[in-house]
Amino acid sequence: MGAYLSQPVTAKSSTDGADDTFAYGTTAMQGWRTNMEDAHSTILNLDDTNTSFFAVFDGHGGKEVALYAAKHLHEALKREDAYKGGDMSAALQASFLRLDEMMLAKDSAAELTAFRNDGQKSDEPSIAGLLGGEGSSAEDKKSRRAEVNAKLRAALIEQVKEANPDIDEDDIKFDFELDDDDFDEIAPSSSGSDAMNIDKAHEHWTGPQAGATSVVVVVRGDKVYCANAGDSRAVFCRKDGKAVDMSIDHKPMNDAERARIMKAGGFVSEGRVNGSLALSRALGDFEYKQNQNLTVEEQAVTALPEIKEFTIEQGDEFFILACDGIWDVLSSQECVDFVRERLKAGEEKLSKVCEELCDRCLAPDTRGSGLGCDNMSVIICVLKNKPSAV
Repeated sequence: MGAYLSQPVTAKSSTDGADDTFAYGTTAMQGWRTNMEDAHSTILNLDDTNTSFFAVFDGHGGKEVALYAAKHLHEALKREDAYKGGDMSAALQASFLRLDEMMLAKDSAAELTAFRNDGQKSDEPSIAGLLGGEGSSAEDKKSRRAEVNAKLRAALIEQVKEANPDIDEDDIKFDFELDDDDFDEIAPSSSGSDAMNIDKAHEHWTGPQAGATSVVVVVRGDKVYCANAGDSRAVFCRKDGKAVDMSIDHKPMNDAERARIMKAGGFVSEGRVNGSLALSRALGDFEYKQNQNLTVEEQAVTALPEIKEFTIEQGDEFFILACDGIWDVLSSQECVDFVRERLKAGEEKLSKVCEELCDRCLAPDTRGSGLGCDNMSVIICVLKNKPSAV
C-alpha cells in the first residue's frame, strides 16, 4: 500500500564538505511521500589509510534499515579482515552481508525498533492495537476490518499532520485499504497479544520487517570502488562529461536475478519478487531470505553487492550517488549533464546543485505513473585533485 500527500514536502536537509581531494554536497527531500525513508552517509576520512566513504540507502517498508545502515555500515567495513588486508572488494561484500547478520542479532532489536518508531508518539495506536481480538464470524470480521481501515486512516492522518502541521486533513490522500488477506496477515492470534511487552517481543526477534537498497562508493588513493545492492545508483562523470554507470540496478526481471529468485523458491510477477518487492537485492527484507537450504548469497533477495572498480584518471570530474527517485526520472547521462551545466556556470555550493536536481525530478502532481513522487536523496562528489596511488 502507498500514500501520497496532496502537496509535496519540498523542504530539504542539505550538507556540504571538503578536503584537499574532494568537495561534496548532499540533500534529502521527502517529496510526495507521507514519510521519509532514505538515509545517506559521507565520511571524507574513514581512517588513516586515505580512504573516503559515500553511501545512499533507500528504505522501503520503513526507515529503520536505511538509518541503521547509515550508522553502522562503514564501521562494519573497517572491521573486516579483508579491509585491513587491502582487499576492498572482498571487504565491501563481506560488510553488506555482515550488516544483515547484525540486524538479525537480538541486541540490535532495540535500536532498530527505535529507528522505526522515531518521531512516533508512544500513545499512537499500533495496527495490532487497532485490531483487538479475533473475530468469531465472517460478519464480525468484516465489521472489524471496516473499523480498522477507518482507525488506520485516522492514525496515518495524525502522523502526517504532526510532520506537516500546515497540511489540511482533506488534502491528505491514501491509496490503500486493507482487504481480507491483509487483515488475516496482520491480525493478532489472540486477544492477549497486546500484553506482550517489548522485552518479550525482542526475545523472538527475527529481524526488521523493512529493507533498504545500498549504493556505496569508497575511494582509496586513486582507486574507486562501488558496491551496490538494489536499484539506487552511482554514476561517474569522466573526461569530457561522459556518464559511466558505476553500479548495476538489481531488478527482478534481469535474467541472473530472476534465475536466483526462482531457484530459491520464489517467483517474479509484474516485475516484482513474489509479486511484491520491486528490487532483487537489499539489506534487510528477511521475509525473502528464509530458504534454509541455501546460502545468504543464494536467497531470493540477497544483500550481496556487486562490485565495480575504477581508477581515477586526469580529466575525471565528479560522481553522483542517488536513490531511484532520481534515476526513475533522469537517465545517467541526463543527470550528469544537469550537474555539469551548473558546475560549469560557476556554482560552488554542491548542495544547491543537489537541491535543484531534486526539484527538477519532482512530479507536478501524483496523477501520473508515480515517477517523481518518491523520496529523493543525492550526493555529488567533485574531484578537486587527482589523488595519488596507494
